[in-house]
Amino acid sequence: MKRIFFGHRGVGKTELLKRHQSYFPDVDHYDLDQEIANHAAQSVSEFFAAHGEAEFRKLETQIFNKIAQKDSFVIAVGGGFDVSTIPNIFERIYVSRRTDKDGRIFLYRPRLNPELDSLTEYKYRFSQREPAFLKFSDWVYEMSEAVTTNDAERTVFVEGVSLTESYVTLQPGKQQLLEKFLHIELRTDLFTNEEILEFLKQKNRFIVSIRNEKGKNLIPIIKDQLLIDWALEFETPNEDEVNHCRIISSHHEDLNKAIQQLDPYKLQHLKLCPIVKTWEELQQGFNWQREEPDRRSFLPRTDPVYGDSSVWRWFREFILPQQKLNFISQYSHIQDQPSFYETILRLSQDQNMFSAVMGWPIEHSRTPGVHNNYFNHSTFAIPLDEMNFEMATKFLVSIGLKTAAITSPLKSLAADSTGVTGCNSIYFFKEWIGKNTDIMAIDTICQDYLSTSDIIAVWGGGGVIEQMQDDFPQFFYYSSREGTIKSKVEKHSNALPTVVIWAAPRTENTKMPPTEWSPRLIIDFNYIESSMGIEYALNLKNKANYVSGLELFRLQAAEQIKFFKQLLERANLT
Repeated sequence: MKRIFFGHRGVGKTELLKRHQSYFPDVDHYDLDQEIANHAAQSVSEFFAAHGEAEFRKLETQIFNKIAQKDSFVIAVGGGFDVSTIPNIFERIYVSRRTDKDGRIFLYRPRLNPELDSLTEYKYRFSQREPAFLKFSDWVYEMSEAVTTNDAERTVFVEGVSLTESYVTLQPGKQQLLEKFLHIELRTDLFTNEEILEFLKQKNRFIVSIRNEKGKNLIPIIKDQLLIDWALEFETPNEDEVNHCRIISSHHEDLNKAIQQLDPYKLQHLKLCPIVKTWEELQQGFNWQREEPDRRSFLPRTDPVYGDSSVWRWFREFILPQQKLNFISQYSHIQDQPSFYETILRLSQDQNMFSAVMGWPIEHSRTPGVHNNYFNHSTFAIPLDEMNFEMATKFLVSIGLKTAAITSPLKSLAADSTGVTGCNSIYFFKEWIGKNTDIMAIDTICQDYLSTSDIIAVWGGGGVIEQMQDDFPQFFYYSSREGTIKSKVEKHSNALPTVVIWAAPRTENTKMPPTEWSPRLIIDFNYIESSMGIEYALNLKNKANYVSGLELFRLQAAEQIKFFKQLLERANLT
């Protein structure tokens, strides 16, 4: 084994390396940054400060090359390692998370571009490194948020090849995927006919997708041995062509027109891939698929107005076990495709029910990763806004949703439905039952970190502010947009906060607290890695202690899981 893990700063390569070692305990594993620190007898940050980045890169290369002489190893390299220098005889794995693009701020890592603010620095380096990571990787391990050692991840790395019946679309220059994934789609708009015929000599199971005029010339050659998929947006096939195609697909952007295009074909498997703009359309497409599940597959695409974010990825993950044709994300710009890991995890879980975390934005949520450790059914991160809350929850309950974690901006709607102030946990049965596990976690945090002499300022508040004001009336509450106090008590004229509780999102309108404040402690209620709470702590002249929002999340998640487990056990659903 000669594996190299690389990826952006803060993605979690070091923790993955530890988990990977538990899967392969007889193979030596190396965290390159730690090896450098051991060699230099100082931390990476100290080395950067003393010698600069150029000297660090020289030492990094020397130590990498020394380890690479061994017969077997796994190395996790830093985000700035030049991946173009990694020999292609090694297995080069790009470790990514969906949140890579959103940016990360680091309190305790060396600054690479100190002339930039910390978030701009990350995004600048991200834009430089991302093309190389994609170009020089053999395959991409898209890692879920908060993943821990589990059988699904073990399968990803130990089995060595995907045996799931989900297809990967082969991209030019990525022929190595033929060794990793058994089911492969070859598109005639991506490869020449000669290249496709060469690929077909492999032992993989192929779909050949006819996407252009030249692709039609392949049909007489491969008609009796392979799945042929005819894309109707290319042109309407004649009778002879139809007879040789096992799959007919429509990628028409309009759902109804796409269904109309597919309707005349009665013998082929039908693949419906429209742009789905509403929850009503999602339900319509789902109902269409369930009418003939053995010969229909529904693969909704997100409206391009959302950029590189996905609205329907959760649905593609949900429907995986219920239809014949599915696709795995691998070097693809189709954001709605589930990852290799998500596919394996979904197929290993109970299909009769599911849970969710709902809100907007939601990609950063760690709830699915944590809940999947405690329940035998799937938990999906579902992007949902206030306007669609009522319709969406009715549809979700009808297809098996039992419990949901609720986050911004939906907490007030959940509170209205359950009568629980600041409700962030909902159980769906004959009626909605809710609980606020946030406030229980906040109580614990305050007991652990605050003293009676502290003057506490809450900056922002969002969905927890109303309950906090009732439970902690002595705190001073500020609008993060206006910078003005909104407490139920008067501000002490000469008292500056000793503790700032950061409860504000990152928006263009969010302000920083007054510069004269110099708190001893910042408690962040956000665990998003680009939180302005981290930025505030980083920029303070005095070195205040910082408590990550992950502490609050872990506490509330434990209470939430306990709440859900009790209700599911009562209904005999666990």
